[in-house]
Amino acid sequence: MSGPSYEESIKNFNLKEILSEKNRLAEEKRIRTDRLQELAYQNYEIFIRTGNALDNADSELCNLTKSSHNLSDHLTVLSDRCHQFSKKWEHSEEKRRKTILTLAKHSQIMDLLEVPQTMQKFVRDGAFEDALHLAEEVKKMESKIGNILVAQKIYKEVEEQRLAMLSSLISQLRGPIQLSQCIHIIGYLRRLEVYSEAELRLKFLQSRNFWLQSTLDSIHSDSSYQLVLQIIQLTRQNLFDIVNQYRALFNLDDPLLLIEGTHGNCVNETAILPQWLSYRIRIFIGKLKEILPNIPSESLDTIVYQCMHFGMSFGRKGADFRDQLVSVFLTIFSDKFTEKISKAKHIFKENLENWDIQEAVRSVSTPATIPQSAESLSPCSSLVAYSPLAELCNAFVPAFNDIRISPPLAIYNNILNILSEALKFAADQLLAFYRGKVANASPEAKDFFQLMCVEFRDNVIGFLESSVGLLYPAQEVSKYSGMTIMEIQNQRSHKLDRTGITSILAEFLPELTTEEEEVRSQEKEKFEENDLTMIEDSEAETVGKE
Repeated sequence: MSGPSYEESIKNFNLKEILSEKNRLAEEKRIRTDRLQELAYQNYEIFIRTGNALDNADSELCNLTKSSHNLSDHLTVLSDRCHQFSKKWEHSEEKRRKTILTLAKHSQIMDLLEVPQTMQKFVRDGAFEDALHLAEEVKKMESKIGNILVAQKIYKEVEEQRLAMLSSLISQLRGPIQLSQCIHIIGYLRRLEVYSEAELRLKFLQSRNFWLQSTLDSIHSDSSYQLVLQIIQLTRQNLFDIVNQYRALFNLDDPLLLIEGTHGNCVNETAILPQWLSYRIRIFIGKLKEILPNIPSESLDTIVYQCMHFGMSFGRKGADFRDQLVSVFLTIFSDKFTEKISKAKHIFKENLENWDIQEAVRSVSTPATIPQSAESLSPCSSLVAYSPLAELCNAFVPAFNDIRISPPLAIYNNILNILSEALKFAADQLLAFYRGKVANASPEAKDFFQLMCVEFRDNVIGFLESSVGLLYPAQEVSKYSGMTIMEIQNQRSHKLDRTGITSILAEFLPELTTEEEEVRSQEKEKFEENDLTMIEDSEAETVGKE
């Protein structure tokens, strides 16, 4: 153990020792300093070498520290490089593994890569069943490995071929196809799942409508009559085919069946076909309106029969459109009749302006007025003396011939009005002719003109009345109007306006003699007897049928 410390020792000093301690310490310091100097002198070289050694050791230690730091930095880089190398090796190993696997499954991969070309071949060759099966398999593959780039590309190319298949199927619907082909095509379209049910129906009708319209547009004929017949035939035939195909392909059992459209709207599927048929019928009727005015009147009865047969046959499909045809043909008949009557009025006016009554008086002996027979469809022979009147009657004949085969009862009153207006026009022309050329002529010319007016009243008006009566028997008019024959004969609305016509020339028309009244009465009674006989025969025929 060491001795007591200096502090403990000094505590035991007496006063004298404490006072002399300072000198003792100074002496001891001197002795130690001398000894240190002596030691330094004796060991100077050792101190120098030791100092240099310490400096060298310190320098080497600094270099060692720097080297250690550099080594640490390089070891970090080496560690990173080794880590990168490890990753690259792992990646290379994965590639090597995949390459080995790829080589092992080379044939399957080649088959997979050839799927788009196979799909294209199926679509091009019309093997739609195989194409759909292949597309379904690709779709399953895409759902499993859709994250693989190659699979995505294959799926995209197959989808493009599906669209090409869709286009091919639609183009087939736009051509001449049979029901069996339609069934297959619609089945393929359903499996493609591109259209909803309502859209599929619309697409079918649009495609078939394209085919029908292209077929009609391809018709060319120099004859309007032949053109209309071909349009009727092709429209009827193709519409029947399309309707039958549609009903075979789509369900029409439930008339209240509603489906949801693409925008959330409810679509009545069963209304699609009737609306399309209505659209096609409007086009057909519009084409008729365009062509019928160019068809000769004598050919219209055949057109009427064909069109009515067309409309009646479509009644079995729920699309009887004969009521729409009636107004079209009535308008055509009425327009043609009006055209012929207008032409007759123009001819009469020109002939009357160019007629020399003085020459007619000199060339014709006193003519006899022969009443027009109610049963005759030919103008009275006494009209030959008055050429404008004769030519007027002859000009009326083509108008009657236009409606002779099948005179439409619906325009009966219209025909009466047209004829009444034409006869009033003729009476006005006669009156103007008198004032312009006869008023200042010889008495013989005035008498001749008066006889001409009588001839106009008795034979021209009578000719038109008998013609209308034979074209429209009172029995037929009675069935159409719901009136009895006696009511028809007594009503002015069902006759020519004889009073209004003759009132224009009243100053030139003498009152009928008793003999003339008797002749007219006999003619009227005979005409009524014929009508009553026809009614009795009709009733007897009806009873026999019952």
